[in-house]
Amino acid sequence: HAKGMTKLEVSVRMEENKAVFEIADDGCGIPEERLPQLFTGYLDRDTNVPMDGSRHNMGIGLSVCFTIIKAHGGTFYAKNRAEGGALFGFILDMEEVDE
Repeated sequence: HAKGMTKLEVSVRMEENKAVFEIADDGCGIPEERLPQLFTGYLDRDTNVPMDGSRHNMGIGLSVCFTIIKAHGGTFYAKNRAEGGALFGFILDMEEVDE
């Protein structure tokens, strides 16, 4: 869904006791007015056209991901990258294992 995208990067890192997962692209980014609606699962077909201009996407995929991450106590976020493109990520607490 990223018009003009030529690169997709996936990264996983640890920050203190958290695992941070991020997916970034170098495409067109996300219209600022769409950012608050990304995780609602609702796409108003009259006013909100998906980023790629098509109308076959109902916008529920991100809301499903958001719900799963939230159910595990995590956070999910999306933003535009300063260098262009979009970044989606989620953060989960690491599980402590007794050895």
